[in-house]
Amino acid sequence: GGGWSEWGLGLREGEPCKFPFSYKGRKYTACTMDDRKRPWCATTRNYEADHKWRYCGTSSPCIFPFIYKGKTYHSCTAVDDQMGRPWCATTPNYDKDQLRRFCLTYGGNSNGQRCTFPFIYKKQLFHSCTNAGDKMGHFWCATTYNYDQDKLWSYCPDTILGGNAPGKSCAFPFVYNKQVHYTCISDGERSEKLWCSTTRNYDVDKKWTYCSTPGKAGDGGS
Repeated sequence: GGGWSEWGLGLREGEPCKFPFSYKGRKYTACTMDDRKRPWCATTRNYEADHKWRYCGTSSPCIFPFIYKGKTYHSCTAVDDQMGRPWCATTPNYDKDQLRRFCLTYGGNSNGQRCTFPFIYKKQLFHSCTNAGDKMGHFWCATTYNYDQDKLWSYCPDTILGGNAPGKSCAFPFVYNKQVHYTCISDGERSEKLWCSTTRNYDVDKKWTYCSTPGKAGDGGS
């Protein structure tokens, strides 16, 4: 109905999410799929007043691993970005296709601030996200140059929160129920959790993982 014109007018793809934000009287601390088919967030703390929003991520997911300048990357990297912003290829071979997008962060204690690369953790220099020191093996980054000093961090995007192939990245596109999927899909059962296959053919291999849906990791439910 009439809501969509307002959605279209408010779209701000270039701006970062603002957490927490209010929508329909509820407070959100992470991207949500309420009323949309894809995760979104407000780019203002008061969505009710400003109606500014964006999709979380972009339609093309990161592809891991990807090749850039002949080197293989398994997570977002800030290499060669003038502003130090983490990015990923949206194709297995950036050298060939030249397709990429910036990575968005979530969680942590930095209100969705971007990763800072390189950063210092336990006196070591890190040039990409790491799972060092994370009990669950989730990848994270510092959002300031010196984590030891500032203790500010965020989870990295496109990392894994469950499934039977933990630590494996999504394989896009993948075949599920004889259909080809280019993005994470919802399980269509009790929850709205998004998942993906970690091999090109789920029907054959049955390997999967949850996609990063911030704030949903600890829900449990069932």
